Amino acid sequence: MHQNGRLTEVGARFAFGLRGLLVALVVAGGTVHAAESLDAIRDLARQGAPQLAERLLRRDQPSRLDSPAEWFGWERERIALLRLQGRHDAVERRLEQILGEPVPHSVAVWALQELVTAQLLDSRDAAALGTLRKLLWNGAPPTGDAPVDVWQRQIATAYLRLGRGEDADRALARYVARPDEDMTALALLRARVSIQIGRHEAVAGALADISGDEAELLRWLAVLRMEPGRAREVLKAASELAARIRLSDGQRQQAWALMAEAAAAAGHRPGQMTALERLFDAERLHTDLGGVFTPALSQLREAYLAYGAEVASTWQLSEDEAQWLGIAKTAQTESPFAARGLYGVLIEKSGDSATREAAAMGMLDLLVNEDMGGMLALRLFSQPDLFAINAALPNDLRHRLIDLAIAHDDVRRAADWSVDLDEPLSRSVDFDRRLRQARVLLLDGRDSQAIALLLASVVDPAMADAATRDRFVQVVFDLQAAGRHAPAVELFETLLRDTEDVQQRRELWYWIGDSRKALGDPVAAARAYLASAGEPDPYSMDPWAQTARYQAAEQLSEAGLTLDAGAIYARLLSVTRDAARQALLRSRIHQLGIKARARANGE
Repeated sequence: MHQNGRLTEVGARFAFGLRGLLVALVVAGGTVHAAESLDAIRDLARQGAPQLAERLLRRDQPSRLDSPAEWFGWERERIALLRLQGRHDAVERRLEQILGEPVPHSVAVWALQELVTAQLLDSRDAAALGTLRKLLWNGAPPTGDAPVDVWQRQIATAYLRLGRGEDADRALARYVARPDEDMTALALLRARVSIQIGRHEAVAGALADISGDEAELLRWLAVLRMEPGRAREVLKAASELAARIRLSDGQRQQAWALMAEAAAAAGHRPGQMTALERLFDAERLHTDLGGVFTPALSQLREAYLAYGAEVASTWQLSEDEAQWLGIAKTAQTESPFAARGLYGVLIEKSGDSATREAAAMGMLDLLVNEDMGGMLALRLFSQPDLFAINAALPNDLRHRLIDLAIAHDDVRRAADWSVDLDEPLSRSVDFDRRLRQARVLLLDGRDSQAIALLLASVVDPAMADAATRDRFVQVVFDLQAAGRHAPAVELFETLLRDTEDVQQRRELWYWIGDSRKALGDPVAAARAYLASAGEPDPYSMDPWAQTARYQAAEQLSEAGLTLDAGAIYARLLSVTRDAARQALLRSRIHQLGIKARARANGE
């Protein structure tokens, strides 16, 4: 148990680093703190702590009413910090709050501009169009320096990504470029609009003076759609494009989409499958893909089925499904795409549920390896209408997918597959599966179900294994994090009854103290912390015991038991040689004296 991640955090405290503890107490206790400067906050963000920078910014930001100019400067920094963290939804919420307040016209225009950018980054193109209309109709500053050209280009981009190419073309027809404007982005936009509305012959002219990966990709796409007979040539070019290290994620996904389209046109099913699998295995899909590609998981499914039928014909397979299944398993190493095709046909066409399940498990094994396949499998099996098996996934397959979802921090999918999954409540089911099920339920906010599952599992014979106990405790920490401290105490106390190991008992008592403190029971918390300090020697003053005793003293003080608290502080003071720790303990003793005098005087 002592190797777990939570103990790393607790262990830092058990080293009795009271300098850090003093800082924490000052902040938590509401003690006066020095306001951070905006430059210092920027430095924190540059050093890799944008969340801390944002928290300090919210704490120290000047008032909008008292110092509007300063407030606005800090507000711009807040939006920049949120964007740095990729929190586009938080950017939108904050900007909408600003727009709901009586702010100056220039601030409102800035907020609308930033809101458009966030909406486009979040692929909320229809919302972005609405915001852009507000800017064009009502938002131009009286000074006349509004970037109307930028807004018009954003309107064309939103129309393009919404599939409204004709509207995008009309928006660009009214667009007048500035002499100092970067023409590359505009040329690429014009080329994409031309492709979407079928004017492929115009792409070469639009990109005549433009170089770069995106321009090359769009040229090849125009060639493919004008001359399908050159599909293999385009496939080769797209493969080389996709292999370039310098590409952004969005550009690489567009290259894979071009590969898939070219391979399909060339009748090259393995090439199509390869490209689509790479595309749909991306952690984050760029859903618009420049407004010119429309890849879909259904295309991958159709590729599997088509290639499976082709393989069955070429290999002259009979209609015996068991034979297909055996051949697919054998082919997984030497002919993995043939195996994919055969598995796909069996998943879709077999009338036997056991065969469908075996094929789905085989497909999952094929798709998921150390390098890729996790997100692809999650997407393939999460659409009920994609494969016949998806509407009612077998429990074994669901458990595998839940594990995958947790590994990819995909709580939503893990929770969806956990609904009505009763099997984990059975003792016959693997303990780790039940534990993962409890974690998924907690992450999805279904605390009561998770607690029932944990209470049923804590007495499982598997808990005799130290590594298993450690994994169990990690889930109880999740329970604490969810604020469910009463069941956490019950689970820790159950573990305590069956534990002889001294260090484990110290840890359990300490964590019980944490939960008792959170429950507002300082007496019970102090009792638990003292038990942690006193295992096995009630007079121990090693670093662990010192920290546990300090926490006990804090809780005794909270409960008004100042004599006991003072005695523990004094005992700690007698054994520490660190000046900062001594200062903290003397401060605590002094505060107890003030409280005692106040009570004596009836204050």
